[in-house]
Parts: sequence; C-alpha cells; structure tokens
Amino acid sequence: MGETTPRPSKNIKKILSITLAVFFLLICIAPIVIPTLRENARQISCASRLLSIGLALQQYATDFKEFFPDKHGAAGLQILQREGYCADSKIYICPSSGQTPSLPSQPLISSYEYQGGLKAIPAAPQKPLMWDKCGNHSKCCNVLFCDGHVETITVIKGKISKREIYQRGNFTLFNTENPSDPSPELIRIMEKMSR
Repeated sequence: MGETTPRPSKNIKKILSITLAVFFLLICIAPIVIPTLRENARQISCASRLLSIGLALQQYATDFKEFFPDKHGAAGLQILQREGYCADSKIYICPSSGQTPSLPSQPLISSYEYQGGLKAIPAAPQKPLMWDKCGNHSKCCNVLFCDGHVETITVIKGKISKREIYQRGNFTLFNTENPSDPSPELIRIMEKMSR
C-alpha cells in the first residue's frame, strides 16, 4: 500500500494561525510605535549631550572665577569649544533638530539656547542655563540648570497653563520679581509648545 502523508493535527493549525495573527498585529503596530521609540531615544541622547556640556561649563567656571562664558547663544558655547572644554561640534546639535555640525573653521552651530554671563556659585541651582531651541522636540524641552542637572519638561498641547509653564515641579523657570531673568526664550518656547 502507498504511504500516506501525516495530516497536521488541529493543535498545530491553531498554533500556526495564532502565530500569524500576532505577526500581522506586530506589522500593523510597528509604523506607529517605532517613530515614538526613536524620538524617545533622541530625547535621551539630547539630555545626555546637555549633561556633557554642563560638565564642560562647570570646568570652565572653575577656571574662570566661577563665571560661565559671558556671551549668549552659540557665541558663548563657541568659547567652550575654542578653549578646549568641549571641542567636538557634534555635541552642540540636538539629535532631533536635523541640523549638521559646523566645521572647525566655521562659527559654531548649536541647536540649544545658552544664557551667558551667569555665575556658577552661588547661582540658584534651579536657574536655567541652557535649553532646547523651539522645534527640537514636539512634546518636551530638555533644560540644563546652573547646578549641572538636566530635566525634561513635558508639555501636552492644550493641557498646560502659563502658571504651570512658569512653575514646574521643584523649580521656577524665572524669577517672579523680575520676569526677564534669565530665560524669556525658554518661557516663549514652553508657551508655544502648550498651544
């Protein structure tokens, strides 16, 4: 008599159909989840870069009578680069910004705002020193403070009031007695993100 091929059992068919269903579900979810995971990784990398710049700023302040570089924006950060405290121009670019680093012969390109001229000690530890430019991240802003720590401020559009922008957890983004001190640009960014 002829050989018969064994028929797959009902359990194998069931396992195969469940496996295919799970695989199909993963394929459907991947386009939604992967970009979010990538942006989260870029936000973490951005915070890490701010921490590295913060260490360089602290070293600079130690060498220059407790003062951070006195110029605002990229010009202040270029002082760090020129003096060799943080020479790699790639660190001044947020991974989410899409900008390319400057060449050594060019003026420094930075995707961060820097508040120059602040004193390291006894600066208020909760005083913003450096932060993301508007547009680097859609729902958050990484902020480097004078004491060297970095916080990620998350903003859910339409869910934050101006008061919440100014007072976030344990720190105040500006001195209420002098609203122009020191971060009107940060306040503007946070207000724009909350719309």
